[in-house]
Amino acid sequence: MRVLITGATGMIGRVTATTLARRAEVWTTSRTPIDSPTHLVADLTELRDVERLATAVEPDAVIHLAGETGRDEAALHQGNVVATQQLLSTVSNTTRIIVVGSAAEYGDHQQDLIDETDATRPVTAYGRSKLAQTEAARSIAAKRAIQLTIARPFNVVGPDLPTSTAIGNATERIRTTARGGHTTLTVGRTDIVRDWVPVRFVADALATMALSSASSGVYNICTGVGHRLDDVFDAIARSVGVDVDLITDPTLAALPAVDCVVGAPHRLETDFGLRCAPSVDDIAAAAW
Repeated sequence: MRVLITGATGMIGRVTATTLARRAEVWTTSRTPIDSPTHLVADLTELRDVERLATAVEPDAVIHLAGETGRDEAALHQGNVVATQQLLSTVSNTTRIIVVGSAAEYGDHQQDLIDETDATRPVTAYGRSKLAQTEAARSIAAKRAIQLTIARPFNVVGPDLPTSTAIGNATERIRTTARGGHTTLTVGRTDIVRDWVPVRFVADALATMALSSASSGVYNICTGVGHRLDDVFDAIARSVGVDVDLITDPTLAALPAVDCVVGAPHRLETDFGLRCAPSVDDIAAAAW
């Protein structure tokens, strides 16, 4: 089976490619070149690039990870919505598609665990763009009779997270501090509770979906376990013997943030037998 991974030079893409390589013929693409005969450089917002990619690879399945983050709504629309529309409109309708969305699509919920049938009420520009991506993918898949799966990872933790993320910034600062030393972190709200998911579990879930003829609909990639952000910071620092002081930046603290986002993992476990329930120390270990 031939699987194409878009956004393959990102953290999740790299780990997913390694995971899948043992089970399928893996091709990768991103805007960044890498030294591999099965990697093609492409900008999915450019239709000519998408057409060239689809013709060259002819994938049996696509794991669509490429996209934009940040707050620029025009860039988010191009990178998340337009790129997805062009990809699903171009590949063969026999191609199995896994579009990687986000827990940010759910937005603010009061219940303990968010499941796949819950309403989507995103509160950030990124979350709104990912929901628009999902809706566009569903529309095209329905018209073309494409087998579509929407995967919604919750807060992914792994090595080399971007420093624009809270965990990525923390690990970078702590990494440069000698064992037994002291550092400070400028942070926003640290009382928020999130469902932190090790990247290797995310990669295993995506690989399983790509290879499964039964995969369709929405799947949370989550653990069902929530941990406060400040507890995760403490565990990361403790794991390498560094003392950290947290300094709250009022500007960062004022950014839109949902108090608690924890997913219900039941569908993932029932359909694929996948389960992960990390302790806060497991999360800290996954960050390295």
